[in-house]
Amino acid sequence: MPKDSKKKKYSQKYKKEWEAEKAFKEWLTSVPGQNSLAFCKCCKSELKAHKKDLESHANTQKHLKKMAELGSVAQTPQITQFVRQTIDDRRKIAELKVAAFIAEHCSVATVDHLGELIKSLDGKSETLKELKLHRTKCMSLIVNVISPCLLQDLMDDVGDSYYSLIIDDTTTIDTKKVMGIMIRYCSKKKRKVVTTFYRLVELEAGDAQTIYDAFKQVFEEDGLKLHKLIGIGVDGASVMVGSRNSFATRLTKDIPNAVIVKCLCHSLHLAAEHAFKVLPSNLEFMIRETHGWFSNSTKRQVAYKEIYNLIAGGVPKKTVKLSGTRWLARIDAIQTILNQWDALELHFGLADEKDRCYTARQLHSMYKDTLNKMYLTYVCYIFKKVTSVNKLFQSDQVDPLKLFEDLHELMFFLMQQIVVPQQLARLRRSAIHAFEFKSFLMPSSCVNFGYDFNALSVNKNPDIIHDVKERCVKFVVSLCDEIQKRLPNNLEILESVKKFSPDSTKKFIKADINDIVLQFSSICDIDETIAEWNLLSNIDQLRRFYGAIVARNQRNTKFLRKLEV
Repeated sequence: MPKDSKKKKYSQKYKKEWEAEKAFKEWLTSVPGQNSLAFCKCCKSELKAHKKDLESHANTQKHLKKMAELGSVAQTPQITQFVRQTIDDRRKIAELKVAAFIAEHCSVATVDHLGELIKSLDGKSETLKELKLHRTKCMSLIVNVISPCLLQDLMDDVGDSYYSLIIDDTTTIDTKKVMGIMIRYCSKKKRKVVTTFYRLVELEAGDAQTIYDAFKQVFEEDGLKLHKLIGIGVDGASVMVGSRNSFATRLTKDIPNAVIVKCLCHSLHLAAEHAFKVLPSNLEFMIRETHGWFSNSTKRQVAYKEIYNLIAGGVPKKTVKLSGTRWLARIDAIQTILNQWDALELHFGLADEKDRCYTARQLHSMYKDTLNKMYLTYVCYIFKKVTSVNKLFQSDQVDPLKLFEDLHELMFFLMQQIVVPQQLARLRRSAIHAFEFKSFLMPSSCVNFGYDFNALSVNKNPDIIHDVKERCVKFVVSLCDEIQKRLPNNLEILESVKKFSPDSTKKFIKADINDIVLQFSSICDIDETIAEWNLLSNIDQLRRFYGAIVARNQRNTKFLRKLEV
């Protein structure tokens, strides 16, 4: 029989156990219905079910590239990754304290470095090691956690108490119009009268209606009762205290007995600014350009230091820039110029010769003119008193019950310079703010302009000196007139607050407070309040007494405590 020359061909079959091998398990699978083929899940291609062929495919460039791309794709996350991990309470407290510190003292941008610095302070502290705080999280904590909590604590502390407000509007660096509000109330927690920041409200416009609408909306949002408002303190801007169309007129429609107090710091500053315009305009130029000459030139500063050290010795004080918002800048600038007059005159003379500069020539001619020094000498003499009273009204460490005495002394001092002494002697101090002083002015020849002024006027033309004196008298007249215009209309009521001074309170025979109580008859029972007033004779420590009133909420002192606000 003839033999078959061809052998039967062997066909390799796919083995399931290959899928468990390390080289194949991530990509190898079978082809349904074809046991002689394998499938690459990565390359999406069919292969012969030969192990050698599969090993060769695993080492090809195409397969390796596909496997690398597949490995970079994130694996399906486990369910545990969606569970929010709890943060330790100590870490929360630490992050909140740092955020509160940043909000009060620093720029939020500094927290990026501060957070890393705090973490490195103690490597053994788990709380510090886990602390994670950068500007985004810090701002979120301030806006969404700290601010609402502090506001709620404030509202809870105010409760149903009567309160007063201090309001001022301004424009931020990014040109947004905002209104800042401070609140003054009798705190039950601290057992004393507290003045603290309340709100910063963004305004759409700066007119009276917009400001008042935003003001009322804030009260509605926070649940603060408007009828509990006793009074407000504002600046003297017409939009706030104008007699016809202002914030104050709208407020008094809703609260007829509200007390409106104008800021005397603003008033004194504006009065001084207006009065200074009566003097020659070159004085303003002289003060402003003296600062501008040195402000942006190190070379000029070094040259002037050498001249000043040669003449007076030491280092010269820098001249202050005039500003409409810095109330004490003008007197500081004038004093600095007067103290360095000779050195400045020499410096600008040398600058005129060397640089041929028009500004230097103008300033040199002004410093050579003794009349300018006479004007500034007298202005400095007057402004010193105005500035000292302004500082008192800005201070926190001052007896508020004596401030109006200082204001009366200022008015009396100014009128003493220009008013006939006999007329001034007949005037009561309390009526000085309404005194028609212009009818009793002394001639300029009788006015005392001070020793320094008189020393500078020696050997000068009498007619010129007379003109200078007349301008100086007009300056003081304008200053007195402007202060009288800007004083609060309810000054008499505000002055009567001195009846609540500790010395008056401890006396057995007390001052009559009927005029004060009548102003607040809508919130105080007149007879009950006066009875409470008469019970204070045996109290030694008034602050502790008022604290006890708040803590115990005693019935026999429920009216008197409102007056301290």
